[in-house]
Amino acid sequence: MPDTPLRYATPTAWTDAVLADFDSFLLDHATAEKKASGMAISMLSHYPDRTELVTAMADLAIEELTHYREVLKWIHQRGLTTAPDQKDPYVVAFRQSLRQGREVYFLDRLLLASIIEARGAERFALVANALEPGPLKKFYQSIARSEARHYELFLDLAKKYLPDDMIDHRWKELLDIEAKIVVDLPIEQPCTNGPAAIMRDSVALSRYLQRYVEPGLPCYNFAESCWHHVLVIPCYRESPELLQTLAQLPVGRGRTLVILVLNRPDSDPDIHANAPIRTALTSDEFVWVKRGAVSVQIMNTHCDLYVHDLESLSGPTPQALGVGLARKTGFDLALQWITSGGIDSQWICTTDADATLPTDYFEQLQSAAPDAVAAVFGFHHLPTADRDCDSATALYELRLRHYVLGL
Repeated sequence: MPDTPLRYATPTAWTDAVLADFDSFLLDHATAEKKASGMAISMLSHYPDRTELVTAMADLAIEELTHYREVLKWIHQRGLTTAPDQKDPYVVAFRQSLRQGREVYFLDRLLLASIIEARGAERFALVANALEPGPLKKFYQSIARSEARHYELFLDLAKKYLPDDMIDHRWKELLDIEAKIVVDLPIEQPCTNGPAAIMRDSVALSRYLQRYVEPGLPCYNFAESCWHHVLVIPCYRESPELLQTLAQLPVGRGRTLVILVLNRPDSDPDIHANAPIRTALTSDEFVWVKRGAVSVQIMNTHCDLYVHDLESLSGPTPQALGVGLARKTGFDLALQWITSGGIDSQWICTTDADATLPTDYFEQLQSAAPDAVAAVFGFHHLPTADRDCDSATALYELRLRHYVLGL
């Protein structure tokens, strides 16, 4: 395969999703090949006067339909049946870049097709590399090579019919647009040319990211995954001992990112409420490193800490919003970094600063139902020497359990 022109590399989380649900990947792949064949026929029908394009598209339509037939064999061998076609959020979003006007529309169609084929080549190669040796691995190696040829085919056709200066500027623009689309869409279950569904509903998630994420959060593009777990913790009036507690967090399957959200309700006029924890964070005891473009503090061999100082950035939080705004801010930050490839997880975990987590905290998530969208861990409050406080705490815990049962 030639060097990819893509500006953003697919993260390993995508390949993990494919391997976790390979049946769905095969079904999506079949749909993609069928649509690619139809696209080639559409091209030759719309531009019958461009003879070289007509010949190329006729050959491509046959080749893509042949690929569809080969994927069908694998589908039927696994006892599956094909499903009705669904729109691919990636392609839908990318096609919005098409411009009006005969020549520019023609150019955009060719360049979009080229970039989509390049993305397919990259992702099929990832799948091939991840598969065990055997016929299926060889099949996807062949498919990846074919997609790479198709990427070059569409680019060569553009160069045949249109001037280089017209192509070069638009080519760079569309590569940037495509990269942003892939970054913004969730890492989902397996689709070949675009992300498709570990985070369930990609359209809803895309809308959430566009409309409801808290403003001013740092956005980064990650060349590779840096963390396997993420844990959000609101922090208000906590002592520096909290950092020692975080350094003893349970070990997961990979590195954990703790997002600590400093906040203060506007009912508390003390501007120094979070000063002790801020001072502790500047201690030489902790080492700062770069993970991608993000500066984090190393807590131990398996845990990094990122501090989002909501109070300093936005001021005190309205009391009516409670700690919920701080937690949501941490969730939004984690979600953005999951979709941009920095966090290789479909779960965003959260706890409180005064909670002690069980040693199998992250392992328990593996037992959650496949279609679960939320999970609540068992919890209890430890008794103290203050009976009145314990009684109040017991009532509070009873209310929490009632709330959880209501969920």
